[in-house]
Amino acid sequence: MLDNYSYLKNEKNNMRYIIVSKATLEGKIGSDAQDFNKYHELGWEMVTTRFMLNRMKNEGKIGPGDIVVTQRDRMFLYENNFSVMAFDDFVELEKRYVPESIDLVRQVQLKGDRHTWNDFTLDIGPSRKYKFMEEDRELNTTFEKADIMSDEPYVCLSIRKRGHESCRNMRDEYANNLIKEIKKYINKIYVVGKGCESFEGTQYVTLQEYATLCNSEKCVANIGSVSGAMFIPTMFSKAKYNIIIDINAGFNDGVKRGDPLFMANCVRYTDSEYIILDSNDELNLEKYLKLN
Repeated sequence: MLDNYSYLKNEKNNMRYIIVSKATLEGKIGSDAQDFNKYHELGWEMVTTRFMLNRMKNEGKIGPGDIVVTQRDRMFLYENNFSVMAFDDFVELEKRYVPESIDLVRQVQLKGDRHTWNDFTLDIGPSRKYKFMEEDRELNTTFEKADIMSDEPYVCLSIRKRGHESCRNMRDEYANNLIKEIKKYINKIYVVGKGCESFEGTQYVTLQEYATLCNSEKCVANIGSVSGAMFIPTMFSKAKYNIIIDINAGFNDGVKRGDPLFMANCVRYTDSEYIILDSNDELNLEKYLKLN
């Protein structure tokens, strides 16, 4: 791990602060917004500003004194390749002086929905590719792992509870039924998602722990609705399946368009098989979770 607190030693030592994520709100019900300056969504960060940062590094545009700025619970995404600072610490730093910064979040905002589309091949559809897929593979697929492991098979479950686009949230009733269905075949379930700490029969984990668990062959499947957390297995999963519960009935169309924001093939580093299930269909996970 790089020295994450080097910026405290000499604040003005030719350092640039490269901002890949911001948060003045928490990204949950009651503290949420669509404005990226108030809360930069994880899914966007994973396939826009994180890709942009790693491209800069491979092009030699990151200096030894540069500091990456992101939300505190996402620092692990960068800690093994960069010096990293939490966004709330950066805000405090700005109160003392105006640091030199490169705001990648602002660059994405200015480009709107097109953001880093110039870095993708122009064809629309499943064959669209990220131009630097292989060149940036190592940086895009590595992260600082947490100290967590399991000797038994398990499922990682992502549950979305946000104020922004609440139509994509997983209702508690559906989540509880999903947990019951999983437990028919796999007893151990790890859950990630703000506001999802208390689902019976599950163990709540941090985002870093979730990424670490996804990155193990002991993980049978990563299951969740369309949410930022599900972009984690898109990069890191070693499970057999990534199962998307399509609550808002539009995910498949995004995949067919080759849209990075729908975890399309153009940003999938994982070899996990993607399964898309309609939330209105009867839950039956036997073919995916039943162990031989």
